Amino acid sequence: MTSQPVVTHEHVLLPPSVLNRRNPHYLHFWVDDFIPPHHDVQLRAEYPTELLQSRIGDRLSTNLNFHDQSKEVSEFLSKSPAWCAYYAAFSSPQWLTTTVELFKSEFVRRYPSMIRPLLSRRVLNVDNLEVTVALSYSRRGFLLSPHSDDKFKVLTLIHYLPENVGAEATGGTRFFLPKPQVRRNALRQFSEWSCSLRRFLPLFWLVPTTEMSLTRRYTEGDAPDHTQRAKFDESFLQGDYVEYRTNRMSGFVKNDWTIHELDLSGFPNGQYRRAALVNVRLRPTVWSRVFPATEALLSYIKHRLTRLR
Repeated sequence: MTSQPVVTHEHVLLPPSVLNRRNPHYLHFWVDDFIPPHHDVQLRAEYPTELLQSRIGDRLSTNLNFHDQSKEVSEFLSKSPAWCAYYAAFSSPQWLTTTVELFKSEFVRRYPSMIRPLLSRRVLNVDNLEVTVALSYSRRGFLLSPHSDDKFKVLTLIHYLPENVGAEATGGTRFFLPKPQVRRNALRQFSEWSCSLRRFLPLFWLVPTTEMSLTRRYTEGDAPDHTQRAKFDESFLQGDYVEYRTNRMSGFVKNDWTIHELDLSGFPNGQYRRAALVNVRLRPTVWSRVFPATEALLSYIKHRLTRLR
């Protein structure tokens, strides 16, 4: 414990410089020396390594989601003034209001131009948004293959909090870019629209935002799909690599093209990649649940009819 003043929402505000675009497809950025050094020291010292170590088991990665408000989360926050203040800072109405104002033009750009007028008001209304905070704890071998995150994410922030300096070359985030002439439809084969009943529906162009991902590696027994990765590489190029550095905040505004990867195949043995994940998310509407529920029901009926034959 320490008597140092705790972090506030003003400490975790992003500077306007993050709006400088590095590519025309989506906004991503990083900020060094994100919070004052003494707050960084507090957070890294009070990082719940023992708790996350007990949760990871034989897996290669685990998360501790503050939004769950489970008993172990409540107990951890009650014992850690630094992380309790960090969570409160990002959960404050002031932080969300200021962040939406900063990124308002980028939040609107997450949608295809033809439907922006219909959806922009919803994504700019703070009442429709929520902020989640989680801690990530991963080790050598973990692989989050190229993916673009789920459709309800609006802004993703990744705060690197390494225990030991020296993993910069292997613990960062790789971003990808579509090759010239690649169209949005190229994403379909790596999304839920390539399986189940959705593969028969010609409605992909109407989807406001897509979710794509390649096969991931969560345990030692998981193997990446090299054929799938070869197909991906036909359409996408490697972009910026944001190194895993102490007190660095990496982030992006979610849209169709925010494809990124975390590959810990070369991460130092015996070390763990530690990060805080902060997400601004759209609250799901009733209508957003209708299609998945209908699809699940039709799949269930199809399965039962097939068994009766």
